[in-house]
Amino acid sequence: MSMPPRTPSGLGLAALWCRRDLWAALIVRDVRLRHRQTLLGMAWALLRPAAALAVFTLVFGRVARMP
Repeated sequence: MSMPPRTPSGLGLAALWCRRDLWAALIVRDVRLRHRQTLLGMAWALLRPAAALAVFTLVFGRVARMP
Protein backbone atom coordinates (compact mmCIF):
# COMPACT_ATOMS: atom_id res chain seq x y z
CA MET A 1 0.00 0.00 0.00
CA SER A 2 1.46 3.35 -0.96
CA MET A 3 1.26 6.30 1.35
CA PRO A 4 -0.83 9.27 0.27
CA PRO A 5 1.05 12.52 -0.28
CA ARG A 6 1.60 14.67 2.77
CA THR A 7 -0.02 18.04 3.16
CA PRO A 8 2.12 21.16 3.56
CA SER A 9 1.39 21.10 7.30
CA GLY A 10 2.89 17.59 7.47
CA LEU A 11 -0.18 15.92 9.00
CA GLY A 12 -1.09 13.62 6.16
CA LEU A 13 -4.83 13.84 6.69
CA ALA A 14 -5.46 11.29 3.96
CA ALA A 15 -3.25 8.79 5.83
CA LEU A 16 -5.18 9.42 9.04
CA TRP A 17 -8.45 8.89 7.19
CA CYS A 18 -7.17 5.62 5.69
CA ARG A 19 -6.47 4.31 9.18
CA ARG A 20 -9.71 5.48 10.78
CA ASP A 21 -10.52 1.91 11.87
CA LEU A 22 -7.31 1.81 13.91
CA TRP A 23 -8.15 5.16 15.52
CA ALA A 24 -11.67 3.95 16.36
CA ALA A 25 -10.30 0.76 17.95
CA LEU A 26 -7.80 2.74 20.04
CA ILE A 27 -10.45 5.20 21.21
CA VAL A 28 -12.88 2.42 22.17
CA ARG A 29 -10.12 0.60 24.07
CA ASP A 30 -9.18 3.74 25.97
CA VAL A 31 -12.79 4.50 26.96
CA ARG A 32 -13.40 0.92 28.13
CA LEU A 33 -10.21 0.91 30.20
CA ARG A 34 -11.09 4.21 31.85
CA HIS A 35 -14.58 3.03 32.84
CA ARG A 36 -13.28 -0.33 34.06
CA GLN A 37 -10.81 1.43 36.34
CA THR A 38 -13.59 3.68 37.62
CA LEU A 39 -15.79 0.70 38.51
CA LEU A 40 -12.92 -1.09 40.23
CA GLY A 41 -12.13 2.05 42.21
CA MET A 42 -15.72 2.40 43.41
CA ALA A 43 -15.87 -1.27 44.37
CA TRP A 44 -12.57 -0.96 46.26
CA ALA A 45 -13.87 2.11 48.12
CA LEU A 46 -16.89 0.10 49.28
CA LEU A 47 -15.16 -3.21 50.01
CA ARG A 48 -12.30 -1.89 52.17
CA PRO A 49 -14.50 -0.36 54.91
CA ALA A 50 -16.83 -3.38 54.82
CA ALA A 51 -13.89 -5.75 55.29
CA ALA A 52 -12.52 -3.62 58.14
CA LEU A 53 -15.95 -3.63 59.79
CA ALA A 54 -16.13 -7.42 59.55
CA VAL A 55 -12.66 -7.87 61.03
CA PHE A 56 -13.29 -5.45 63.91
CA THR A 57 -16.66 -7.06 64.64
CA LEU A 58 -15.04 -10.47 64.75
CA VAL A 59 -12.08 -9.36 66.88
CA PHE A 60 -13.90 -7.18 69.40
CA GLY A 61 -17.19 -9.06 69.46
CA ARG A 62 -16.03 -12.67 69.57
CA VAL A 63 -12.40 -12.75 70.67
CA ALA A 64 -12.33 -9.85 73.16
CA ARG A 65 -16.00 -10.39 74.20
CA MET A 66 -16.78 -6.69 74.21
CA PRO A 67 -20.36 -5.54 73.70
